[in-house]
Amino acid sequence: MTGGVGEEDALELAQSAFELVEADAAAAAALAERALGVARRRRHPEAVVAALHALSFAQHELGDRRAMRTIRRAVRCGERHGLTRRTALARRRLAHDLASRGAIAAAIRELELARAGLDPHEQARSEVFRIGVLWFAGTTTDTLEGTDGALATLRERGDAFW
Repeated sequence: MTGGVGEEDALELAQSAFELVEADAAAAAALAERALGVARRRRHPEAVVAALHALSFAQHELGDRRAMRTIRRAVRCGERHGLTRRTALARRRLAHDLASRGAIAAAIRELELARAGLDPHEQARSEVFRIGVLWFAGTTTDTLEGTDGALATLRERGDAFW
């Protein structure tokens, strides 16, 4: 391809960064920064949100306190550009970070907002985040409520990972 990296490539870079986080968070952060630069140059808001999401995840894994600020930027950018699904996915990450800092009520609110912008499959995946939030809260009695339906949806989709 001539002319450098295109818009689709910015999204692909962001997705690659996200997928790399658990294997190599430092490399994922560098790749997410690269994706963010490409997305901004190309004025591609969806790729900006995806890159910020990946960067925040990597920052979280690295213990970088900027993770919360980064994911909030992703949410604001997604909202500003009407990117409902991308914003919802970023809100799930924000919910996890809030819960890890003890802000359980705020985390639950973010999850509820996220679920409203997601399809049934992603809503089922959000159940994993809800369980995580409840775990951070030290609550185990409410954990299984709603889990059976989510598991059924994930099984129907062949989504063994989640």
